[in-house]
Amino acid sequence: YTAGFVGILIGTVLWPILIRHISKKFSLVLSAVVMSLSVLLMGLKHDFSSFFLSRVLQGASYNIHTVGKDFIFDYFQEDMRQFVLNFDQVFLMIGLLVGPLIGVFLYEVTGESFRMSCIWIFVIGMVISVMTIVLFYFFDWKPFVVAIDSDEKLKLIKNTENHPQSTEVHHQSSFQPDEPAISEKTISRAFLTLLHRPSTRNLIITFGICSACTQTELVISVLFLETEWSQGGLSISAEAFSLIAAISFLPSLYILLQSHHYVPSIFSYRNVIVFFVTCFSAFVIVTPLCRDLLPHEKYQYFVYIVYFVQAVKFFTNSHIYSPFIHFLINKRLNEHIRTGVNSINYFISMVATIVMIAYVVPIFTWTMYSEFWQIYRPFNKYIAFWILGITNLIPVFLIKRTEKKSKEVVIESESSYRSIKSRSLDNHRNLAEKHNTLI
Repeated sequence: YTAGFVGILIGTVLWPILIRHISKKFSLVLSAVVMSLSVLLMGLKHDFSSFFLSRVLQGASYNIHTVGKDFIFDYFQEDMRQFVLNFDQVFLMIGLLVGPLIGVFLYEVTGESFRMSCIWIFVIGMVISVMTIVLFYFFDWKPFVVAIDSDEKLKLIKNTENHPQSTEVHHQSSFQPDEPAISEKTISRAFLTLLHRPSTRNLIITFGICSACTQTELVISVLFLETEWSQGGLSISAEAFSLIAAISFLPSLYILLQSHHYVPSIFSYRNVIVFFVTCFSAFVIVTPLCRDLLPHEKYQYFVYIVYFVQAVKFFTNSHIYSPFIHFLINKRLNEHIRTGVNSINYFISMVATIVMIAYVVPIFTWTMYSEFWQIYRPFNKYIAFWILGITNLIPVFLIKRTEKKSKEVVIESESSYRSIKSRSLDNHRNLAEKHNTLI
């Protein structure tokens, strides 16, 4: 399990280098092929070193969060990018939900043979690779390039002057003000530029913290919910936990597929992110209360309250609003550094996840099961959940702080609109006077 994280960290460094020498389409195909080969190696070799190597290779080849995000911004128009990012997240969640079921099915069909199961997964992966090759190389994929001439710029300025409320809506919905796109072509210089931009920097920190809290919450919730009632848990079976995840997938699917109709036209990105982060933190803090508030004698009649709490955590975690964060980060990057910055973002989130799991899970097991903390029951089980819930609230303050710092930039942006309009109108007057003189 840890070897997969090690491979992902290697991949975040490797893919920005490879992308300079190969196309993004070929890198996505290469990722699918190498992942399939790593599964085949896992099934053919049964020694520990080969298994560890295959897991590292599998993690290193995973580039859908780095090159994949860059590919979306290169090949889709601006008004389609948010929906495509949401659609990408839907298939990621489908894979997390259906993938283990397919693995169990193949394991049972092959007579509980791990080797044959890996071979079948390799075959499925190669079929997907061939489909990707056909999709990329037999259809016309052209990068989307925006070219705006001076007349279109003047038209945009006039439209902004005639409808000033559109400018206000734009600044509110985009969360970050109109900063110039990062033009550096090297990853190191681009990262230094990001460090001096509060909006983008805080979004990367937000994604790292929320992703880490989501993964850590899943681990300690499984431990807490499946622990026997006599030991301070809730005695919920693994099958019931999986069923809750499957049911909560439906509202998550609806939110992801329909959110582009409401965000940012009605609800701003900032407000949506703050809402989901706050809800998730609140229900994480409430989780251990279910053990103390529900009566043990009639627990089976109130267990649905526990199911509801867990379901809310499933469809308010970072998987729901992470496409918004990725969109806001990538919209200010050029094609030369987008993969690199996404790799940095994903690298930070992986490191934060490893640190959070290594920090919170031992605290949970120590306070929950050690003899020392038994004298503090029933308060011992609250410590890990409250640490996790409060940590997840940090992005709320980061986002609000960014908004306060951005007000001066918004004012400068509005004044720049006026100065551009004034210069453009003067140029048009001069051209008109020269035209009349020639006539």
